[in-house]
Amino acid sequence: MIIIVDGFDKSGRTTLAKKLGEEIGGSHIIDPIPYRRPDSLWEFISDMDFILKTGANVVFDGSIMSDDSFVLSNDEIGVLGSFFNNNNIFLYFCHSDNYEKLKEASGLTDDMFIDHSTKTYTKFTGLHMFCPVITHDIFKTN
Repeated sequence: MIIIVDGFDKSGRTTLAKKLGEEIGGSHIIDPIPYRRPDSLWEFISDMDFILKTGANVVFDGSIMSDDSFVLSNDEIGVLGSFFNNNNIFLYFCHSDNYEKLKEASGLTDDMFIDHSTKTYTKFTGLHMFCPVITHDIFKTN
């Protein structure tokens, strides 16, 4: 099983990834794998495919979805979403409806935060059309 926990910096992403690693690891806690920037979308998919073939349970802390250096076309988002859906890869997106708190936590300037938010939300909105995306609002407690 592959679980990808993604979202904004300081959004609770690492905390959630650790908790999920504990849950799926049972008596053997799985440490989340920090995001490593691949050279391309296809390398990222190839890495995921390799992990699937091993049958390992893996939790990733971050992915290309929140990496601003990756500009993905709608077609690429569709390919990625279909790959996730066809292989039961679970995606959690850490965010918040509380824009001000999220911006403050990020430490980014207004312009930088708006640019990053627009790119990230655009990718996740497109991806959601092809596969389930579980959202996690860090400022709401249940």
